[in-house]
Amino acid sequence: MKGIVFTEFLEFSELKFGASQVDQAIMNSQLATGGAYTAVGTYDHRELMAILSQLSTGTGLSVSELLLSFVHHLFGVLARSYAQLVAHVTDAFSLIESVDGEIHTEVCKLYPDAQLPKFTHIRKGGDQLVLIYRSERALGDLAEGLLRGCFGHFREAVRVTREDLSNGTGTVVRFELQRI
Repeated sequence: MKGIVFTEFLEFSELKFGASQVDQAIMNSQLATGGAYTAVGTYDHRELMAILSQLSTGTGLSVSELLLSFVHHLFGVLARSYAQLVAHVTDAFSLIESVDGEIHTEVCKLYPDAQLPKFTHIRKGGDQLVLIYRSERALGDLAEGLLRGCFGHFREAVRVTREDLSNGTGTVVRFELQRI
């Protein structure tokens, strides 16, 4: 996982819960990196999950709640940092449909070692989109948070229905997206 996710997560968490809470979560996670990340580095996604788990214990919020909240914020950071990738898009569904074909292609040019999830989509009329997420890392919450961040960015109201298609492993998730 790219380091920008880690650095933004730690900054976001410090603002929300305080530096001491985040430091405690890092110390309790027993991380190979010691919790030191750079935005351009590549790190094991399990370190993020370990910190999230410890932060969940410390705050009483679920890992899912923490991740969804953070990733909603992360979308805005990425949209600003990589504005050229979203500048030509006028709505959320169009951006979502361009993820595998355009955005991930550009990400791989910038970061050849990136291990990206796969997305397929089926448009069902102008106001409905079905999105299938596939990743060995089982980060459906991260995908959902980015979707919600995207809807916020475009100021669109969208109902999200989520279904795990992988017998509880979270490696294949179907999102039904309906504009409301």
